[in-house]
Amino acid sequence: MKEIVNLTSMTNYLQTKYNINGVVSSLDKILAEMFKRKKPMNEILERDAPYPLSEDLKKLAKEHDANIENDIEADKFFGAVRKSILSLPILTVTTGVPPTLEVIKEINSWVIANIKGFVALDFITDRSLIAGAKIDFNGKSRDYSVRKETTGVATTENTDVNI
Repeated sequence: MKEIVNLTSMTNYLQTKYNINGVVSSLDKILAEMFKRKKPMNEILERDAPYPLSEDLKKLAKEHDANIENDIEADKFFGAVRKSILSLPILTVTTGVPPTLEVIKEINSWVIANIKGFVALDFITDRSLIAGAKIDFNGKSRDYSVRKETTGVATTENTDVNI
């Protein structure tokens, strides 16, 4: 079995942290089922992983010369895939409202165009942000929200309203 270094065929399933958690959950089910019932791997994949994911896992195994019908090799392979997926870099975007699918696609397009290598996205909603976003990546954080601009603007001196 080759070392798992290329997850390119899996990128459709790894675009957001939510997707990553779903794939890891499927891998955990596959590994648990493999040792629980001693069924053939094809049957386990068909039953415990969503359809397109199961086929892509088979292709990934073939690309990495892993014989997933052998329990020991399958355990090593799926464990290595799981570990590789969990080590993917995640770009966290915090916004004031949940992002629409269009916003997610736009951010994903920007990430693909501007960041070398694969990066998964994680979206967090923080209602205290008025507009803009906070971005966290590789231990660095940037605040591009309006909240930081408005903090401390309203005081008792300038809150008089003339009617």
